[in-house]
Amino acid sequence: MKFNDIEINVLDQKSIDAAKAQMPGMGVALAVASELIRRIAEGQIVSIEQIPGEYAPLGELARLPAKIPLNMSTLEITNTNLAKDFIAYKEKHFFVSTINRRSSAALAYGGLYAETMAWEWNPATNTRGSCVGQDASGEDSLMAHKRVCENLRTHGVVELPEED
Repeated sequence: MKFNDIEINVLDQKSIDAAKAQMPGMGVALAVASELIRRIAEGQIVSIEQIPGEYAPLGELARLPAKIPLNMSTLEITNTNLAKDFIAYKEKHFFVSTINRRSSAALAYGGLYAETMAWEWNPATNTRGSCVGQDASGEDSLMAHKRVCENLRTHGVVELPEED
């Protein structure tokens, strides 16, 4: 990162300390914190161990694990089927599936959650069509699955329109 014409390696405490010594009171700490937050949000930083000690509380606030939980290039597939349903609403048919899967979101990287997806379904050919919606809930939870199924069964849509 470049700050006031000085290159700072925000992942190296010595580089940060040198910049602070060259520019006392010039906002180096704030600039470094902002850059670290940006990198956390973009998924470039996935654990507290990647952050210089002085800035470790940023990782704690973002609920990053202390150690890198998984290597992105070898992310193991841990999808576990939780539920499947076929829903009919008037002339429409839907397929709803919920699985436990690992999150790739920066602030929840590696954690498990229940992902529910709903698609159009052709019962004559037993094939999935377009995705009509999705929802999520906590690991092993069927709350989102039940909500999606109920909305499709009673209204033919995944998300109900907001009432005025």
